[in-house]
Amino acid sequence: MTRNHLIGGTDAATLIGLGRISPLMLYLRLRGEMPDDFEGNEATEAGLLFEDHVAVPMVGKRLGLDLRRPKGITLALDDEPRIGASFDFE
Repeated sequence: MTRNHLIGGTDAATLIGLGRISPLMLYLRLRGEMPDDFEGNEATEAGLLFEDHVAVPMVGKRLGLDLRRPKGITLALDDEPRIGASFDFE
């Protein structure tokens, strides 16, 4: 299942007015009537740097875990396929 067919955490924030696009634009994107051309911004770049260079080493040091980014793992509920999650790390 592709990411654009699911309502994830970022989409949920959009639905309550905290997202980068309007709920109407989200609806059109999820229906495939509008492309999702967002490629990131300064905040998303900073988040990736924080995750990769601070959070991952800290988890390794404190908990002894070896985190890595999965390749496109997205899960959806069987009885409600529009609700799902994409994992940042495994």
